[in-house]
Amino acid sequence: MAVSMPLLSLSMPSNKPLEKSRAAIESALAFCEARDALLIVADSADDPEKQRFCQSVSPRLRYLASREKRALFNFNCAIQAAETDFIMPMADDDLIFADAGEPSVDLACLPAGVAGLFPVREEVGENDSVSATRTFSLPGADPAERMRTYLSEAGGRNSAFYSIFRRRTLQGIMRLLTAFHPNGGAYTDWSVVLCQLACGPVLFDGSIRYRYRLGNWADAQTSAASLAGLYREAGLPEASPLWMRLLTYLDLFVLVSSPVVALGEDDKAQLTARLSSGLLLDFTSRVADDPAGFDDHALALCTMITEEADSFTRFQLSLMLVDRLQPGLKDRYVAFFRAALAN
Repeated sequence: MAVSMPLLSLSMPSNKPLEKSRAAIESALAFCEARDALLIVADSADDPEKQRFCQSVSPRLRYLASREKRALFNFNCAIQAAETDFIMPMADDDLIFADAGEPSVDLACLPAGVAGLFPVREEVGENDSVSATRTFSLPGADPAERMRTYLSEAGGRNSAFYSIFRRRTLQGIMRLLTAFHPNGGAYTDWSVVLCQLACGPVLFDGSIRYRYRLGNWADAQTSAASLAGLYREAGLPEASPLWMRLLTYLDLFVLVSSPVVALGEDDKAQLTARLSSGLLLDFTSRVADDPAGFDDHALALCTMITEEADSFTRFQLSLMLVDRLQPGLKDRYVAFFRAALAN
């Protein structure tokens, strides 16, 4: 009798020793046993005890000794190793559970136009107390509206990064980000999720419970420090958090324009126009309301973007604008855009 291939892989980049990652790994394996899934661990911790444990604990676990110390690139190792139709990212300090009391979605029957599934997302703060539970789906047909709704519902925390997505799309996004992105920063996790939402609706599976440990994102002060650290690690200036919406807009414009997003040309043009009138103008509006930290050239470019009607011209002006954050970024984004269109 032929054995069917599992449809889902949990992809876990890990830089913690066994002592600090064992609970996450064992939780993932219990889920895999319950749901006939696989676990991939891309491990950069250099912990021999962890390596021995992972290589012997279960045939469902594929262990990869990774040399990638940067978060985005180690995550890419775990993603690219997956061969199943669907992938769910998982952090090495989080937990995941299969709730047998709730109806589950059969991945084999998921309509082709659906981009993925959100689990129940429990955000856990100090003392393992659940500070928020997110259970929404984004089934609407309008990609720009799905993205806008997610930004509104997320509450500043991108916990939907840990959801089930289609392998081909997620691998394609990650290849572009790790091979061609101007700085390969881990802050691009927002662009990864929003790009998935551009591809199709994301439904809800209440039988999967993902416990997201907030850690350094537990409050406004630590979140601000953590975000600044992500930009710093990417080689960007300290002022970069002020430019977050512009950087996200540029990444999304490039990714949506690429073959990774399987939309028709008219739909892509409409979506990039909506990004230019939504996310980009949200950025310029905020700059107009609080111009501190932006030089006169940047402020003039923001005004030009606001007054411009053509979405591609707005994109070109945005490339000039991002050069005010760091000289050379414009040319690097142009190279990213050209590479993304060709791959």
